[in-house]
Amino acid sequence: MKHLSVFVLFLFFTSCATMFNKRSQEIRFITNEPTQLIVAKDTLTKIQAEHYVFVKRSRAPLPIQVQGDSISKKILLHSSNSIAYIANFIYPSILNIGIGWLVDHNSPKRYAYPSIVSIDLNQERDYYDFNALEDTKQLFKFTPLKLIGINNASVEIAYERTTGNDFSSQLMASWLLPVSLNSITDNPLPEIKGYRVAFEERFYFRKRAPHGPYFAIEIDYLKKEHYTRRGFVSPEYAEDYYYDYGTEEYMDSFLVKTNFIGRHVKFGYQKEFKKIFLDCYFGLGVRTRNVAHAKRINPNDVLVSNRHFDLEYTRIKEGKTNTLNVPFNIRLGWRF
Repeated sequence: MKHLSVFVLFLFFTSCATMFNKRSQEIRFITNEPTQLIVAKDTLTKIQAEHYVFVKRSRAPLPIQVQGDSISKKILLHSSNSIAYIANFIYPSILNIGIGWLVDHNSPKRYAYPSIVSIDLNQERDYYDFNALEDTKQLFKFTPLKLIGINNASVEIAYERTTGNDFSSQLMASWLLPVSLNSITDNPLPEIKGYRVAFEERFYFRKRAPHGPYFAIEIDYLKKEHYTRRGFVSPEYAEDYYYDYGTEEYMDSFLVKTNFIGRHVKFGYQKEFKKIFLDCYFGLGVRTRNVAHAKRINPNDVLVSNRHFDLEYTRIKEGKTNTLNVPFNIRLGWRF
């Protein structure tokens, strides 16, 4: 019985659509004038420009008739795979992908209609998946989690402006804070100074910009100065990686000057909650880092690396390096 319960729970938690999606969903219809709706065979009695309707999930298109003052329009509202169903393929378990797909594949909970549908009776287009008959041209954003960043904590703001139905451009600027979470206890304190700027071009492929899922290309630049304390040895001792430096190693507090250029491809989703936007994203890219030292006791001596993986060493070692980078974060935005 215990093993059966575990198996049932495993099936339950690996079929995302069955677990998270309800049998019915709410759709918000917005029209350009007061209208009466007929959804399937149900007639809504109220005549208004905004309607909320609960419908059962299905693969089949949902027939809608919109009756205005003098114009009537019939449309078929199409469904698509829900985010919960797609999550079966994102979850990092090969076994889960098979089980989740089998459980959800034939379930009507797999599907979702657009949650916000805009209909303009004066246009030939049947409907918009969102649109809301109002253009959102500009967004101001703030990244709250950057304030408590492990590295390069900062005050970060961004400005996004739509440049077409499917495209937008975004500028980002951040001012680095004096300390980050990983350097609060450092002695001496790093006294971080610097800034970061970025430009991003977005393509919204499901809804009108700036709503819904998007792909983006980003270029960013960072300039930073901070103090740190590390060990050094003269070049003659640094040649042997396994050398026991002993008394030959000395500690030095010095200034690290860093700048890098990053190139990233990103995927994100931006959703509006009554003029407040939530922007979630992650990506993959490469950073070209250039590091120089100043205020050292002897600039010719060699920085000591730990014998095991030393991430801090790779960040402050002098010279130019290329590193893989995975950006991800959440931003809050306001339209104006």
